[in-house]
Amino acid sequence: MRLLILNLIIGTFLFSCNTQTNNVILREKYTFHKNKKSLNYNLSLKKDSTFSYTIGFGGSLVAKCKGKWILNNAQESLILKCDPEEPLASLNFTYMENRINSFKITKKGKKLKNKKIILKTE
Repeated sequence: MRLLILNLIIGTFLFSCNTQTNNVILREKYTFHKNKKSLNYNLSLKKDSTFSYTIGFGGSLVAKCKGKWILNNAQESLILKCDPEEPLASLNFTYMENRINSFKITKKGKKLKNKKIILKTE
């Protein structure tokens, strides 16, 4: 009987620790700014699983993408899927070609990292 109770306590403890390590709290805004005349990345996440992602080039040209975000708990990553745009929008040089972006979640949601940049909370 004591062994059964001990196993239940240990099992409960291990399960609760695993749940806490996979718990990620996403913030509303993430940014990356090299300097005012260079690249600026901004990501805004909303609770309804929508997002707005912009990349500014030198303060005047901006590539924009809006769509839905998906949280992949197994890989601790955030996937951004941009909404489709009008066919002529792809001819514009500010068109965002990567319509699906993936970010690795680090620091319990304080940083998002992909191959090019690390976005941080404001």
